[in-house]
Amino acid sequence: MTVHLFEQKLKNILKSILGSAHAQSRGAVSAFCNSDLSFGDYGSNILFLIAKKKKISPQDAYYLIATYLEKIPEIASSSFKNGFLNVTLHERIFFQDIKTIIRTPKAYLCSDIGRGKKIIIEFVSANPTGPLTLGNARAAVLGDALSKILSFSGFRVTREYYVNDRGVQTEMLAKSTKAALGIIDEEEAFYKGAYVKDLSLTYAEKIKKTDDNAALGKYLADIILESYIKQHLKAFGTQYDKFFFETELYRSNLSKKVMAHLEKKNLVLKKDGAVWIALTSIGDPKDEVIIKSNGEFTYFWSDILYHYDKVFIRKSAVLNLLGADHLDHARRLKSVFEKIFSVSPHDFRFIVYQMVNLVKNGEIMRMSKRKGNFITLDELLSETGIDPIRFFFLKYSPDSTVEFDMNVAKKDSQENPIWYIHYASVRMRKILEKAAALHHLTVSPRSDLAKAFHPLIKNELYAPLIRRIHQLPDLVTGIARDLHAHALPQWFYEFSKQVHAFYEKEHVVPDIIADEEQKNLIKQKLIFVQALHNILLLGIDLLGLTAKQKL
Repeated sequence: MTVHLFEQKLKNILKSILGSAHAQSRGAVSAFCNSDLSFGDYGSNILFLIAKKKKISPQDAYYLIATYLEKIPEIASSSFKNGFLNVTLHERIFFQDIKTIIRTPKAYLCSDIGRGKKIIIEFVSANPTGPLTLGNARAAVLGDALSKILSFSGFRVTREYYVNDRGVQTEMLAKSTKAALGIIDEEEAFYKGAYVKDLSLTYAEKIKKTDDNAALGKYLADIILESYIKQHLKAFGTQYDKFFFETELYRSNLSKKVMAHLEKKNLVLKKDGAVWIALTSIGDPKDEVIIKSNGEFTYFWSDILYHYDKVFIRKSAVLNLLGADHLDHARRLKSVFEKIFSVSPHDFRFIVYQMVNLVKNGEIMRMSKRKGNFITLDELLSETGIDPIRFFFLKYSPDSTVEFDMNVAKKDSQENPIWYIHYASVRMRKILEKAAALHHLTVSPRSDLAKAFHPLIKNELYAPLIRRIHQLPDLVTGIARDLHAHALPQWFYEFSKQVHAFYEKEHVVPDIIADEEQKNLIKQKLIFVQALHNILLLGIDLLGLTAKQKL
């Protein structure tokens, strides 16, 4: 039984106790996994809600609900603590967990909450005017993690990169390379950095011969996309199902179709020689230009078309990951699709993430992309490798700034949580290898799991880990619902602590086995060790890390 199913059962109990009055409190019912398992596996606030409606104490509310809980076969016992309801699950629930983890590990985290729903996750989508930055890396980490989790949870996920291959930014790139060659004067707004000099020298002849900055910008942007962005994403382990180019939006009648829809709603204005969308009509503070006075379409209009294509042409839900500097843009776009096109907020979501600070020797490294003194993803990869970036960039909530300590990231000690997680996995692997090498003992899906499980669930060293493992599918489905992927690295770090504690206390495989009874006991324990190892490998995969054979 998952925590979500438990919550649904509690809501049904609430209806039985309160009758028609339950509707007012139903939405406030919450169930959660207890961090302190001495209270029980799950907890809930339902007693407070019953007490308030019935005008009784939470403890009396518990006595009222207890008879209903006894009828739920998955619950072994319940208790009242500090006003909260706590329940302990039946052992057979945990047995099913171990059986699945041993036989089909990945299936353990799968659920059908997505029910095959299509969702396009757009992330990174940096303008093809320069190499990927640390902010782009943060989007790649978050996008990768959410794509995996939503796929596990029954969604049909498309990973997409939106390429702005037209407009002012690509023309600015062309001018920047011309300035680097001394063809035109340097300007403050031009792109800086070693890559501009490299481009200008490598393609000097093409740059000198091309007067059309729009065409030259498109040419150079294609080179940056293929030679810089795609290559760096590949090195980082980030893959996409589709690269969608902005210019594709204007190769059909899509722009005319959407414009006609807005005109029909009297939401198109013409003033100051430009065309505007009347956002003030839907409660926004100001209108927005969609066609400039020179006839050029704006980025905002392109974004409306792009998201119209996602929602109505490809019939998909939308999840976009954007940097904090795009917060207002995201708000306006959501306003358009929710209020004009009547798209459900749940099908049109944005995650806005904060910047990344690099810390070295206790000091924050100062960077400026405009001045050209910034660290690229490729440079950071060569400094620390993939795993530290993926773990530390994911462990922070998107609305918090990442503080990436490069000294800690390279440590091989408990101070580095990535190393600690890998070490837990390697330790479990070593136990299994020792058993196979010394005593020819191995774990297979055909092992007698029931015989192994029942003694271990009674063991105070094994039971807490078995019960902690049960919380992982709830964590994954919870992330699929609320998109709080930062909970994942923290869970696996804490779980690794428990695994290390188990390793230090329990000597699973001795050098010499005394008799058949001891051999059978070791076989039972090895099944548990295999389960721990499988869970750690699942976590390493979800976090985007690379499993280690040894440290």
